[in-house]
Amino acid sequence: MRYNFDKNNTAFTLVEVLITLSILGIVAAMAIPNVIRNYQRQVTVTKVKKMYSDLSVAYGQFIALNGRTWPFVSEKDDSIYVYENIIKPYFYIKTDGGLDKSLFQGIDYYCQDGTTSCNAKNVANRHYAVELKDGSILWFKGRSGLYQEGVMPYFIYDINGIKKPNKFGTDVFVFSAYEYELYPTLDTNNLKEFYNSSVYNCKVSGLGCTAWVIAKGNMKYLDCPKKRNWDTEKCNP
Repeated sequence: MRYNFDKNNTAFTLVEVLITLSILGIVAAMAIPNVIRNYQRQVTVTKVKKMYSDLSVAYGQFIALNGRTWPFVSEKDDSIYVYENIIKPYFYIKTDGGLDKSLFQGIDYYCQDGTTSCNAKNVANRHYAVELKDGSILWFKGRSGLYQEGVMPYFIYDINGIKKPNKFGTDVFVFSAYEYELYPTLDTNNLKEFYNSSVYNCKVSGLGCTAWVIAKGNMKYLDCPKKRNWDTEKCNP
């Protein structure tokens, strides 16, 4: 069999193929980190939403069984009360760190702006701590004056445990109980301002980021040099 080659036919040369592959490689190298980042963020959102759901069910069951919100015994006793009545019956606990937290004392926690002032919340010194089966850590305290309307328990969820960055709004999220409901923690002390974009800001402490993740289902605030507008989801100038 003979093949006739027309001199006017064109084909890719080796150099052209190599150049094309190089360009595709560069594009892939630029795109893959974004794909991985977005995937990791979505995994975080899923975990935070699941924890919010699980804690809401556990707290709701406690309210249904006890017919009251909180006993208000003492700070230490209330934290133990949270463990015995809300955490232990509904979560698989890998390690019970208790109140002395000897297993978790080496963890430094950071605000969303990168400062260590969030350690002032005494995460490692005053909270009851448990490690869950997936390696996450759940810190909780029996009482908090976070909301002006009342003093209720709150929960700090570190999705990857002792692994860094240990930063509020990135891998650490906070939930607070108020009367008969559990809410994602805000930057504001007024629960009625939950959806008020003028008070939303998670670029400093990172506390308000929990409300964003639950309500918006994303972590777009991490891409803003300043705070992101709650209503438009765009970065503020």
